[in-house]
Amino acid sequence: MLTFFCEQKQKLDDGFLINSILQVAKTLHDKIDFMSQQSEIDRVSKIICKIIRRIDHGKDLDKTLNDYTTARGIFGNLDEVTETLVFCSLQLATRCHALTKG
Repeated sequence: MLTFFCEQKQKLDDGFLINSILQVAKTLHDKIDFMSQQSEIDRVSKIICKIIRRIDHGKDLDKTLNDYTTARGIFGNLDEVTETLVFCSLQLATRCHALTKG
């Protein structure tokens, strides 16, 4: 199911859909433990990162930031996801700066 959303090209902007996808991804994340193979951890991380990169509420930057904050709370154990969230937050700050013209 998550792979389907990863393959789509359009941005995720529906709050209910984003919440539902993050809950499914949380279930996948919760299955990972210290016994999991690195290849499985990498596969799950890449799927979650693709989903996070697609979250975009347009000019409503606060909603986008709230979704990033929620994702940070859910996926705190995956380093690649944390890096993606930091990068996306920095892009959001740059977008905010451009929208307000400095």
